[in-house]
Amino acid sequence: MRRRELLLAGLCAWVIEPASHAVAQCGAEPDLLHRVVPSEQLDHLSLWEERSAQWRKCRPDELPTAGPPILAIHVWADWCAACKEEFPLLRDLEARLLTTLARKMRFVYVAEIPNSPAMEQFQNANRQRLPKGPFYQDTAEIFARWLRPLLPGGRLTLPITLVVDDRRIIRHAILGSLRNRTRELARAVESLSELQTRK
Repeated sequence: MRRRELLLAGLCAWVIEPASHAVAQCGAEPDLLHRVVPSEQLDHLSLWEERSAQWRKCRPDELPTAGPPILAIHVWADWCAACKEEFPLLRDLEARLLTTLARKMRFVYVAEIPNSPAMEQFQNANRQRLPKGPFYQDTAEIFARWLRPLLPGGRLTLPITLVVDDRRIIRHAILGSLRNRTRELARAVESLSELQTRK
């Protein structure tokens, strides 16, 4: 059964059932566009502290909603094979976009799994493969509970990537792997940046 799940992870998006069972779902698109992400859904997150290699509470200037107006929120979990495999793609995309849009946008990575030794081991073992971050953890699953009803079948499909504007309105959403969709994500961020520059 484990081999079959790993194979599916490379082809499809993973979803968490309410009972925490993982299943695969292909080709689903979220009904998330134009939804407002309430700040309280993001500002409760724990931050990964690289130096101490542990999660901690954020300072006000470290909150996901602090800083540049455009956010690319990437939701993942350490048990999701597709999520872990695409981090080098995200690292390269993040570096490229931040070269020209550093003050206009940033990527944030939200782990949807309770704190666990496996998560910490993954963070420490993959430092060279991971994007710059910051990395957050939805320990209380508050963000997950907000997302789940907006997704097909009420299931939290991972990975999920959301592009939100300065009013925290979702302007672009990708459900599933970014392996063949990094250009789409880059275009969404760049287009939103151009729109906000014209304001």
